[in-house]
Amino acid sequence: MRNLRIAAVCVCALFAAADLAAQQQIIIDRTPTDMPIQFPGMGPRQPKTGTARLRGRVTAVETGGPVRRAQVRISGPDIGSKTAITDADGRYEFRDLPGGRFNVSATKSGFVTVQYGQLRPFESGKAIDLVDGQVMDKADIAMPRGGVISGRLVDEFGDPIADAVVNAMRSAWSGGRRRLQPTGRTSMTNDLGQFRIYGLSPGDYYVSATNRGGDIMAMDMFMAATMGGGATGGPIGSTPNSGYAPT
Repeated sequence: MRNLRIAAVCVCALFAAADLAAQQQIIIDRTPTDMPIQFPGMGPRQPKTGTARLRGRVTAVETGGPVRRAQVRISGPDIGSKTAITDADGRYEFRDLPGGRFNVSATKSGFVTVQYGQLRPFESGKAIDLVDGQVMDKADIAMPRGGVISGRLVDEFGDPIADAVVNAMRSAWSGGRRRLQPTGRTSMTNDLGQFRIYGLSPGDYYVSATNRGGDIMAMDMFMAATMGGGATGGPIGSTPNSGYAPT
């Protein structure tokens, strides 16, 4: 296997105030659903309703202005996951909530995804406890502009590699040792080999690239072995070792 070459440029987002920046967090490895949790052998679980309300405003850290059309998601064991879109003033509202504990997060392209009540980057936010009939008006969230890593992917001849998957990864503790973990932010190179990963929280990242063409070649080799193509003199590529290792 040969290695690709990654030329990357990191563009860090600037924050209006350091103490506000320290309260932001990128949310990773989440797969929200709009249906409550179901267990094997049980029928569909109906979401509960009530008379509680939750309101808030989403603003940009740098300017304090509204973040329009941000996606605000609320989740809880009795409602599953519901979504609201902020209006022209950055405001959102959830109605008919039952009493319970909820988590709220805000997402928009170009911004760091954040949770309500976060204290530090890459840590959990603060849950909101409501009782039936309660109205909470100040569930506000400040969103910073995300950092960007951009660059170009080329082969050993300097030619661009298209359709390669590029990931931003972080070094974090897992199982008692440091491991590289994906942030959930990915990009695919275009015909010029260029990639751009946006919406990154401040921090240090490793950039990993995988050429999808290598996966196709591996599948061809597997099919040849299982179907007998290679063993019976069927057609094979002239350079069977021309794949690229993840870089």
